[in-house]
Amino acid sequence: MADLIWIGPAKADGRVSLWERNPEHPGGEVWVGSGDPPVLAARTREVEKALREGRIVETAHVTRGVWLAEPEPLPPTGETEPGPQPPAEIAPTDPGPGIGRGLAGGKGQKGAKA
Repeated sequence: MADLIWIGPAKADGRVSLWERNPEHPGGEVWVGSGDPPVLAARTREVEKALREGRIVETAHVTRGVWLAEPEPLPPTGETEPGPQPPAEIAPTDPGPGIGRGLAGGKGQKGAKA
């Protein structure tokens, strides 16, 4: 199997930079159009030719069309991030008329004698 690389269009000119069907590509096909995010492709002869001709460029690794750069390490602060906070205590409240007192405001069922 050929090496896999991330490629993208070299120019934003509204043209298709590369289209190739080859079983070595993921999904059997590669399409690079102007303005499209980079795609994973096999390093086939046609891909190599497009790279030499300057129609496409090899790019950084991407996920879901988002360019990923090496993250900058955060400077040490000596502080730790706060953990989850316990839930606040909920004070009991008056539920309102007729709630929690049974049917008909606490008078029992209809027709029942108290």
